Amino acid sequence: RNINIANFIKDFNARTADIKEGIPLPVRVKVHPDRTYDLVIHQPPATYFLKQAAGIQRGAMNS
Repeated sequence: RNINIANFIKDFNARTADIKEGIPLPVRVKVHPDRTYDLVIHQPPATYFLKQAAGIQRGAMNS
């Protein structure tokens, strides 16, 4: 989509600097025709926090 990747990475890293590495973050990126973008970073999913509280890595595997 021809956005400036270096600027995007700097912007993303600046916005997520206070978040611990490895935490999943849902992100929505909207690229405009003029090569600008909107970057929306949401909170981690509730399942991540539930698994952390339960001390597990993955949910139950159904067979």
